[in-house]
Amino acid sequence: MLEQNRHSIDLNKYLDQGEVETMYTFWVLGIEVEETIELLDDVKIIPIKDMPDSTYKEDFLQSEPKLTPYVLPCPKCAIVITAIGEKSDNLDKDITNIRDSFLKIDKISCLLNLIDNTSCLPCLQTREVSGSLFSEHGSSSPPYDVLGNNNMTTKLSKENIKEVEKLFKKLSDLNDKEQSRFVTIINRIRQAKRHSSIEDKILDLGIAVEMMLLEDNDKSQLKLQFRLRGSLLIAKDNNNKEEYFKDFGELYDYRSSVAHSGMLKDSERKNIKKNESLKKYFNLAEEVCKTLILEGKPNWNKLILGIEDTKKDRAAS
Repeated sequence: MLEQNRHSIDLNKYLDQGEVETMYTFWVLGIEVEETIELLDDVKIIPIKDMPDSTYKEDFLQSEPKLTPYVLPCPKCAIVITAIGEKSDNLDKDITNIRDSFLKIDKISCLLNLIDNTSCLPCLQTREVSGSLFSEHGSSSPPYDVLGNNNMTTKLSKENIKEVEKLFKKLSDLNDKEQSRFVTIINRIRQAKRHSSIEDKILDLGIAVEMMLLEDNDKSQLKLQFRLRGSLLIAKDNNNKEEYFKDFGELYDYRSSVAHSGMLKDSERKNIKKNESLKKYFNLAEEVCKTLILEGKPNWNKLILGIEDTKKDRAAS
């Protein structure tokens, strides 16, 4: 009898509600925050300790590493959108809201990979609708190619998250085709960061940068175009153009070695490790991607010739 009374109270409470709260959540690997960070008005990155109580939270907090190399890591935070709206019987509208909310979170989780030394990987997406007896729960695991280093975690702050807001707004202004292309490129960069093999890292990085710098190339003078376009695109002044020109050349040569033979030469591997070059190559890829998203694709011929181009030129190229 007591149980029936409780259910009756819950039902009346639900029917009296004019609005319901829906929480769209991406539990992510590779990042953590000490406190909640707000971005884009409706999106938050929340540490796991401050997430609302749920089965998912409890499972992640209680999981402990097992004595096996295949144990899955547990997320330390989540990217969340909380939306409050009227109860709806419109299925199409609900599906659109769900899709748009998760696409927004997915885009943000993707752009986080352009922060120095950061690899953000969604491992579980959940949707929870408040409403007691009628609360809805749903979850799914986004596909990914490389889980990689389980211990790779970057602590984010409000300062290094600011650039993500600018990148999100600029990326959202692009057409669907260009947005999809950049997401594919960034996923290559993320995948490169999580690989354990140097060859795999170099190959994915090289492919990502080629996709950005040689998209329209006619296959002639690839290395020269790769070096010129990359160094001139991200160099802030003449002092570092030569250094960037050299770095892009190294990355291209190493990528070619792996692509053609499947392995780096012993001397190449030693040089990469000796000079700690991988971090440098990741920074090249991140800077090229951020510059192209924020400033648009330049008129490559004018850039190489030192002729200043305009926003109109960039829009047309």
